[in-house]
Parts: sequence; C-alpha cells; structure tokens
Amino acid sequence: MSSPRIAMLGLFSECNVLVPLYSVEEYGWLGLFRGAEIEQAIEDPDAFMAPEVKGFVKRMGETGAWEPVPILLGYAASGPPLPEALFRSLLAEIIERLKAAGPLDGVYSSTHGSMRTDQTLDLEGVLYSEVRDVVGADVPMIAILDLHGKLSHQMMAKTDLVIGYHTNPHIDMAERGIEAADAMRRMVAGERMTRAAVRVPMIASPTGLSTVRGTFADIYRDALQELPVGRGNVTLLGGFPYLDTPFNGLNISIATWSNGPEARDLATRIAHRCWEMRTTPLPPYTPLDEASRMAVRAGEDPSLPPICLADVADNPGGGARGNTTFILRRLYEDGAQGVVLGPFWDPAVAAEAHKAGIGGRFTARFNTIEPTEFAEPFEADAEVTGLSDGNIRISGDLGRGMMLKHGPMAAVKVGGVTVVVSTERFQTFSMDQFECVGVDVASIRTLVVKSRGHFRASIENYIDPANIYELALHGQTTPDILKVPFKNVQRPIYPLDPDLSWDPASCVREYPARLPG
Repeated sequence: MSSPRIAMLGLFSECNVLVPLYSVEEYGWLGLFRGAEIEQAIEDPDAFMAPEVKGFVKRMGETGAWEPVPILLGYAASGPPLPEALFRSLLAEIIERLKAAGPLDGVYSSTHGSMRTDQTLDLEGVLYSEVRDVVGADVPMIAILDLHGKLSHQMMAKTDLVIGYHTNPHIDMAERGIEAADAMRRMVAGERMTRAAVRVPMIASPTGLSTVRGTFADIYRDALQELPVGRGNVTLLGGFPYLDTPFNGLNISIATWSNGPEARDLATRIAHRCWEMRTTPLPPYTPLDEASRMAVRAGEDPSLPPICLADVADNPGGGARGNTTFILRRLYEDGAQGVVLGPFWDPAVAAEAHKAGIGGRFTARFNTIEPTEFAEPFEADAEVTGLSDGNIRISGDLGRGMMLKHGPMAAVKVGGVTVVVSTERFQTFSMDQFECVGVDVASIRTLVVKSRGHFRASIENYIDPANIYELALHGQTTPDILKVPFKNVQRPIYPLDPDLSWDPASCVREYPARLPG
C-alpha cells in the first residue's frame, strides 16, 4: 500500500472521583483540536499536543508516504469525571467526522486510559467500539495509553494493539508514538499480533509505580528485556486508583508478532511477579512534624544538603487542586527559611501580586475563592519577589519543549517561604516553573512540590533522590488506598481484601491474531 490513510483521534484526561464534578462549561481543555487544527497544532511549538502524537506523525513520514486523516484530539487537565453530556457530544462529533472521512487504512488513537464520566465507566472502551463499528473489522486500530491507565476487555477486543508508556516519570511518550507508527506500517501491510491480557486484582499506590527504582521498575525492565520493541509489545498499566471502576487494578497486555504461546506465557509470568509485589513495603511517608523539623534544620545549617518535600496528596497531575495549605502553614509558623513551594493554585493571590508589582507588599489571603476541607484559608503578610506571564517552555526530560500556560504567576514571600502561585493548575514538572518568577534555584534549601512523582525527572538533577521525602497529608490524591471511598471496583481486590489469594494462570485472556479478510 503506497499511501495509507490513517485517522488520528482521541480523548485524554485522568478522572478522579474525589474531585467535585464540573459543569460542561467549566471543563477546561489544554487543547481541543478538530480536523486540520490537529496538523497545525503538531507544528505549533506553543500548542499543547501530546509528544506521542508528534512521534507517530514524524515516524510515519520517515517510513514512507501516508495520508494523515485528522479527526479530533482533546487533552484536558486531570480532574473529575467528564459530564456524560460532554462525552456523548464529543463522541458523536468523532463518529460524524470518521464517517465523512471515507475509507481508512488505519486508526491511531491517543487516549489516556483513565477516563470515565459520571455514568460511563469504560469511556475508552465505548470510544474504541464506536470507532470500530464505523471503520470495520479489518482496519488496524492502535491506541497509546498512559502508564496509569486501565485496560478493559472491550478496549482489547476492539483494538489490534494497545501501547502503554514504559516510563514513570513519563519520558518516553515520543518513543511510544514511534513504536505505534512502526507497528501501523506492518499492520497496513497485512500483519497482525497475537495478544494476551490479564488484570492483577491489586490497586497499587501511585508512589509505588516508579520505573526508575523499586520492584515495579525491576519487573518492567526484565519484561522489556525478554520481549524488546520490534519483537512485540509489553504494556504494564499500573492504574489510577481514584478512577473507581470495575477495571481498576494492575493491567498487563503482551503482544507478539508470532502466533505461538509467547504472549500468554509472558503475561502469566509478569502477573505472578506483580501479584507478589503487593507485599513489598513502600518507603515510609514523612510525617508533617518531621518534615518541618528537617526544613528548619536545612535553613539553619548551609552545610546540609537541600531537601525536597513532595506533597503527593495534593497533586494536580492526579486531579487535586494544588492548594492545600497544611505544609505551607506549618513551615511558616515554625520559621523555616530558604523554602520555595509551588506551583500553588490561587488565581486571586496571583492577581493581587501582579497588581502590587515586584517589591510590593500586601496581605496574601490563600484559598478565598475555594475554601474546602482540602484547601483551608491561610493568611500572611507577603512581599512580591517575582512575576511572570506563566508561559513556560519546559526544558526538563518530562515534556521537553512543551509550552505550559499557567496564566499570570507570581513569587510571594511569606516569612521564610517563597510561594510560587499560578492562575492555572499544574503539577510540578520542572525547575522552569520556579525560575520563571526569578527564583534562584541554587539558593533553595527546601523545595516543596505539589506532585506525585513526575517532578523527579527534573528535580533529581538538583536534589539528591536520597533527600526527597514524600508526605502523606490530607488531599484528593491521597496515597493511602484505604482512604479512597470505592463504589465500583471489582471485589475482591487487594488491599481492600487483604487475605485474597489469586493465581493468574486461569485469568489470562488470549486475543488471537485477527488477520484481515
């Protein structure tokens, strides 16, 4: 086939049931592109476009002629479940555009894997099913998923390949797009993959899913060595606990270009190792009192190395608001010096700081817009030390080159704590988010980040990993799985059912190669 026509579509977000629902009008999109807008956004360095999409398009162009058929791509910040009406509207538009596109030779989907609405629990499965009904059984469909996504039977049955990120922090997104393009080339030429999938009945804490170090990292590394890219695909989806669906768990998908039992056998072995991982203790969380004492000591003694305190329970990357004040208040009251905290989401404080100007002083009243049990008000005299328009080009390994539009930002100093406030919610990705408001990174004695783990891709270049401490405070991304009020997970499941015994041998589901015609 000289010039295959490949549709590009998808919806991407991460849905947290602990976050209050938005209305259709309030649901914000980092990027919502239709038709030709997709190709324009791929070329626009200021547009929010997933690196895997750019990697896919670039690789397809490098490997021969092809005709991209852009349909609709939507990227929303992590937040609550989508309103059902919003999803159905976008789905109808995708299907309408697909039907109008005419015959296709392939479908590429950029989807997170942890999306749902207040009514539809398997959003990706419904999307893939509707798309399959339009394009037909023979057209190859490849979907890329976040490592924190889920995997349902419907998602597997309606696609020919799912590819999950291999890294957490996610620094391989473009590489997964390249992998998808290479697989698409083989599939449009007539090849198909033999696949196997299994759900391990275990809800893993997000802090235990690093692929840099730890048990999960060892399992993933060994699996990729056994089945490297080119021979097949290994996808381990750690899941997103706050999604609360029957598909929660640790999902494994193995795909090979051979027709033998390799996929089933490898899936079974990996599932065994993942199940054994449930008893591996996580690094202990640092209590608030101890965290504050360490910060005070770091500020008093310049011979001590700088430290980083990760407020993992208030991670905007998982849907939290990024505005809890528990650690801020304690560090302020205990007199810690040389502290930088952020980004902290507070549009009102950011606006007041811009009004006052650099050097200006005002009473910073945090959380006046949205005081909740998670975001208690906090008030202190503040000095403005830096301002920015919030348009930040990321230079770190995660999202390198991506433009993040935080809206007006400011650095306001309250006591010995410099709080970097932003108008839009973003987790901590990079030191760029602090340097843009004039923070001298070298002078930081304690860095407090609103993030679960993606900050490590950049911060570990400045602060030794041994000096990074995770806090388990109150928040909408609590790492304590037992605090999540699950309603829809499939029981029994660990750790909700700690005495559960499980054997993957009878649970692996096989998906034979579905040859065209």
